Amino acid sequence: MSKFKNVLNRKEHTLKNKLFTPDKYLVNLEISKVMAKNPALQGILESDKPFLATFIGQLLAGKFDKTPVFTELLQVMADVTNREDHGVGLQNMQYPTSYDQWAQTMQIIAPRAYCQFKHVFPSCSKRSHRGRRSTAPKFQQGIHICIDKRLSKYCSNYNYPPDAPLAQGVDDTKLHRAFRLSYVAEKGKWFIYGSIGQPLEVANPEALQDQLDAAESLKADKVRLWIIQIPLPYVPPLVLAVEPVGAKTNAVQLASFETKLLSYIIPKFTIISIASDGAAPERDAHRLLATNNPSVQYRIPYPGGGKPPLIFSMINLDSAVLTIIQDPSHCLKTLHNNLFSGAWLLILGQHPIYYEQVQNIAFDEVGPLYRCDVEKLDCQDDRAASRLFSAAALKYLVESYPDNLGLAIYLFVFGDMFFKDIWKTFLQEAGYPKARYYISQEADDISDILINGYISLVIIHQDHLERPHAFPLLPWLHGTSLNEHVFGVWCSILKDPTMLDVLHLIPKTNAMLQSACQVRYSSKADFKKTASGYFSGEGANLHVLAEYPSDSEIANAANTALEEAMTLWDLLGYDPSISSPSLLPPQLTIDSSVTEDTLDQETHDNNNDTESISDTDELLSPNADLQAALDESQHVEGSW
Repeated sequence: MSKFKNVLNRKEHTLKNKLFTPDKYLVNLEISKVMAKNPALQGILESDKPFLATFIGQLLAGKFDKTPVFTELLQVMADVTNREDHGVGLQNMQYPTSYDQWAQTMQIIAPRAYCQFKHVFPSCSKRSHRGRRSTAPKFQQGIHICIDKRLSKYCSNYNYPPDAPLAQGVDDTKLHRAFRLSYVAEKGKWFIYGSIGQPLEVANPEALQDQLDAAESLKADKVRLWIIQIPLPYVPPLVLAVEPVGAKTNAVQLASFETKLLSYIIPKFTIISIASDGAAPERDAHRLLATNNPSVQYRIPYPGGGKPPLIFSMINLDSAVLTIIQDPSHCLKTLHNNLFSGAWLLILGQHPIYYEQVQNIAFDEVGPLYRCDVEKLDCQDDRAASRLFSAAALKYLVESYPDNLGLAIYLFVFGDMFFKDIWKTFLQEAGYPKARYYISQEADDISDILINGYISLVIIHQDHLERPHAFPLLPWLHGTSLNEHVFGVWCSILKDPTMLDVLHLIPKTNAMLQSACQVRYSSKADFKKTASGYFSGEGANLHVLAEYPSDSEIANAANTALEEAMTLWDLLGYDPSISSPSLLPPQLTIDSSVTEDTLDQETHDNNNDTESISDTDELLSPNADLQAALDESQHVEGSW
């Protein structure tokens, strides 16, 4: 009993003395020796903060590898503590790269928040950040020879080879129509910003007001923005160039801008796509660009033969092959607005589709649409269009409104080339003019360009990229959504920026784009909370996206696509297999000679055809069920 009491009364060994404990009294010899030599480990295990052991285990397991800023913050705090223990200040302290860049981004985006951050966590002073930014070259207005240097630095920052593909997007937005003065230190002169073209030099300060009055007609109404994107996930885009333009800038001028820009970057870099929205001047400008340069054509035999092949056109610019593509979100909005328009009634076989059908979905409490998607709708709302054409809307429509077969097929298949061709044939056979019962000429043209662009991207990746390994194709990175994002950044800072404001906003814009990509990389996509989840690269298998079909596989896919389109039209009450071959539409091609005038003439010709068709009883023989459906929907058309 006395020995037992002595053991109980014996004081516990300190961490320092446990190093001399005999091995026979140790439960785990190896672990005990390690802990004896590193007292901090024993302190962690015996701490009243149990999360420390969990945190260290997660840190060693690599759970925080995707957040280098966090791990480097821990490193900074440890270095600061060591300096304080040795009586050394923070002078000349070198901060880790990721942490320092993150701190600089915060200082650019939110200077006040950075001041609060610096009170708690050590970092460089605002003066240090500003000093480093002041040494960087200033962003210059317009298209000039320094553009290729900016692009070279952008690619080198991400170790991206110059022979790898790049995507270009171009779009414009409104400016505050005003002149602003700025002093250019490199030239030692004052310049007037806000005019179309290059800034105006102030020749005589005393006659400044006279110069401003004389240049009143040269005020820019819009700014044109060019974006370059490395088409890989989580890589921020580059603001390549900005150019002030007028409200009446025509297609010839836009094409000249594009030609000048490409002349600087094509010799050194591989641009494979030029994206824009569906505005008529944009489409005409790209047609001029295609007309003024040689073309490369890819032909797919028409399924079943007996008709000319399908032709897909690309541009050959100084031995570089690239394609014109429309922004997919803009195409989606155009198709969405066509469905809601009262200018025509879309007829798919025996099934008309119209606004009221979508309204019923939005008014249902369990429906996937919101009331704002159909009431007081913003026609430029990307989210409303995405919700309408989403898988959730299609599933709800099929389950809740099985009789609305036309709307379900429209939401599911639209963008299919063969489906549109058969639609045109059906309307011509039934005697219905395209001007009233088909989508608008603009929507048809935009979807054709988008189809041509996507097929061309596959061909370019497969046949025209001179690289030892195939490069993955991420089609959602070819568009102008990044341009729209940049415009949103500008408006979030200044509601109506001037041209000089835009030039000053470029550094902050680049910082915010880099921050957005870092957040997207470090967090998983949340499709319920953020629209950015739809463009996330989370889970994208780049190896699969780098596998491309052969010519025979593409031809087989065309056969399958035609069969599926014919099956859908058979469900709609129209059998395309008995159509007259002479009425079938021609092959898809991007005609460079089409202009806005010819589009208007085609619409006028369609109206004339309507009058001549109405006099022929033989052609006016639509299905009785179709006519009944049309009569039943007249009150809807009248309410528009």
